[in-house]
Amino acid sequence: EAPSSVRALRRAIPNLASSASLRDLHDPREPIGEVGFRLWTYEGIEPRATVAPKPETRALVGAFAKRPYSLAGWSDVARELAEELDEDAIDDVLAVMTDPPEGPSYLTAWDFWFRAQIAAALIVSHVGSTPWPESKRRSRLLDLTRGPCDWANGAAMIALLDVATREPRTKDEIREALLALTTIEMTPPRYQHVMTPAALVLLELGGLDAETCAALDEFVHPRDDDEPE
Repeated sequence: EAPSSVRALRRAIPNLASSASLRDLHDPREPIGEVGFRLWTYEGIEPRATVAPKPETRALVGAFAKRPYSLAGWSDVARELAEELDEDAIDDVLAVMTDPPEGPSYLTAWDFWFRAQIAAALIVSHVGSTPWPESKRRSRLLDLTRGPCDWANGAAMIALLDVATREPRTKDEIREALLALTTIEMTPPRYQHVMTPAALVLLELGGLDAETCAALDEFVHPRDDDEPE
């Protein structure tokens, strides 16, 4: 299971035991290629966060994640929050992805966990004034899309969709990065956490030829005999 899934379930069901076996050629605990930053490492099958959030940052992201969701509305709030931060705070914000605060009672632990990850990624996407190509926000979000298989992969892709929407000059690079993730060798964890989110974001982003769109749509909605085993 994804690290976020394990942690969210343990929060909802204390003392939950877990076990795993590795069937895939590509270890889902490892990133896809070289990355400069990763949220998770492992001791055996036990996920360990590489960074821990400050209490005040955890509370900030948690309060944000309780707001009614819309990507455009959340982006506006994220921009306001990011104005109080500099690039040195980016890893602290991303650390909340590994340990968000408790959510409201009307949301399950796993639903709120993913909301907090989207909130953190969106805040990071606005931090700093360095031009996008040289920015830490760019490198961190792209690294997260290729990190160990986890819900955070998809959260980073949602933030990149927002970046591409509000900064059109970034669109081609983001599109190419996500297209590359749809062509990696498929395993069930990669399909769930990397390849399907990438395809969904690409379809939303647009700018693709009809053949590619059809292939992505079939990828997201496979025939029963096409689903990864």
